[in-house]
Amino acid sequence: MTKSSTKAEDHLSEQEKIVEIEAAENESIESDEVHSLEADAEDEDEEDEKSAEESEDDDEFPLKKKAKRSKHDDGSADFSSAVNAILSSHLKAYDRKDPIMARNKKVLRKNEADKLEQRAKRALLVEKKKQLNKARKREIIPTVSDELSGEEIRNILEKEAALRKIARKGVVKLFNAILSTQVTTAKQAESGLGDIRNKEEREQLITEVSKEKFLDMVKSAAEEV
Repeated sequence: MTKSSTKAEDHLSEQEKIVEIEAAENESIESDEVHSLEADAEDEDEEDEKSAEESEDDDEFPLKKKAKRSKHDDGSADFSSAVNAILSSHLKAYDRKDPIMARNKKVLRKNEADKLEQRAKRALLVEKKKQLNKARKREIIPTVSDELSGEEIRNILEKEAALRKIARKGVVKLFNAILSTQVTTAKQAESGLGDIRNKEEREQLITEVSKEKFLDMVKSAAEEV
């Protein structure tokens, strides 16, 4: 009886040990499963946050799937939709450092200041023209009026014609004097200044001679006129 009882007790103790080992293994497996479930839950939360941020960005700038463009489509519809999406978007607080220039109050104030400056400049130009036109005679050719008679107008026109004739003769004499001085100075330079080898001295003497002769010829031409 004692041997059989001891064997039964040993068998029971072995079974209890096996049960304890299995329970420990089950606990470790359950803890691993709990950790894995928590990690999966954290990953899912991160993915949800990323998807939420992407959805917010998509709400700000809605994008459309690109369809096949036909031959007659120049892309104006896509461009207009993109511009409308940008203009209708609302800027966040951290994005307001570089807003749309058309909505910037500083730029608007600067444009208004530039417009006021341009108006002031135009007003000054108008005032300046008025001051210049005060003593300006626009009617050069006289006409018969209460102040001038027909005989006086005839005398004025004859005098103007004589002055134009004198001016024309003076211009002709001036050009003739210039041409003659150029010819004479060139001849004298070839004949009389051949011994001077220094180019600067030669040019200086030529200019001095040409100036003196030119002035003399202009004086004589003026006396003839």
